[in-house]
Amino acid sequence: MDIHANIYNRTLDTLEEESEWISKYDMFTRLTQWKKKDSNSFDAVNSKAAQQTVGRVYNAIDGLQTKKEKGYSVGKLRHRNTFTSIEYNQSGFTVSEETLRLHPVGHIPWNKHRDISGSIKGVTIKVSNEGDWYASVLHEVETKDEIPLEDIEDEDVVGIDFNVSNLITDSDGRIFESLWSALDSEIERVKREQQKLSRKEYGSNNYKKQKANVQKSYTKLVNKRNDILHKLTNWYVERYDYIAVEDIESEKLSQGLVSHIKEQAWGRFKEYIAYKASQAGVHIAEVDPAYTSQDCSQCGNRRQKDLSERQHNCQNCGLSTHRDINAAINIEDRGRELGQGLSETTPWEMRSADETHVSLRTIVERGSPGL
Repeated sequence: MDIHANIYNRTLDTLEEESEWISKYDMFTRLTQWKKKDSNSFDAVNSKAAQQTVGRVYNAIDGLQTKKEKGYSVGKLRHRNTFTSIEYNQSGFTVSEETLRLHPVGHIPWNKHRDISGSIKGVTIKVSNEGDWYASVLHEVETKDEIPLEDIEDEDVVGIDFNVSNLITDSDGRIFESLWSALDSEIERVKREQQKLSRKEYGSNNYKKQKANVQKSYTKLVNKRNDILHKLTNWYVERYDYIAVEDIESEKLSQGLVSHIKEQAWGRFKEYIAYKASQAGVHIAEVDPAYTSQDCSQCGNRRQKDLSERQHNCQNCGLSTHRDINAAINIEDRGRELGQGLSETTPWEMRSADETHVSLRTIVERGSPGL
């Protein structure tokens, strides 16, 4: 991992020192030269894996440029002391049932958790904060053709609202509890372990041991969160053919442990549902969330609401429903507008958006919302 950090840093230094831009593929040529001339152990790593590390510098630069174009203030890339992951692309690895062979490491025994089907394209090796090693295998999967929009029935379209008081609410009336309700014991454990760490002398053996405990508790929290999101997004992709979600910028959300978990949940939810939908032929529409909580989903009348106001009561048409269900229906309607060929907005009297509160614990225990 340290050698890959050196390759990353050398690439970054070379880009900063040169007066003209060096393309990624020209940098690959330089990498070959470094291996031949320098005594920095660059030749001790696989060439494809080294190229992937060089590519990470260029990907990071592209990411900063994209943020800058969107108006964000960006800094500059920093040197890395070490890496927690390395990537093998196309070659340098062999996958079998009992071992994973990595060049130049050799055969490594492993516990394979999932079956691998199709052509294997790459392997990513990661080390956790606790020192555990993991391998993620990238392989081709068979994907279905997108469902024709004109074949999608009204009941197979849904809008999903991300909101402050709970995790998500959909346009069919389901309100999923907040993540900190489902993860309360894990969050409290992280806080306790962090408090214990604050009482240790920095740098001492006890400090290092307690820091490992903090990392273990946080890993357990993240794993449970991801398990919930995987199961929830699976259920939506299996149930619906057209899913409208908010186009949100998670960077705008507040920080802190609980807020960080919620922020990451929204981003992960969109990431998971997008790639699963692409494999299943399900459509995902990202819509502008502006005023979805303020506009009446029945008549369109707009009224400013305070965040503490959880009920939508329209003074124009008399509609009364949960604030977040109203927002989710607006998101569904905007998604329908983007889907050329979908039926127009479903009238309120034909909807079945009865308020249903769903515990995330049922997702963990049964593998689906159980509805």
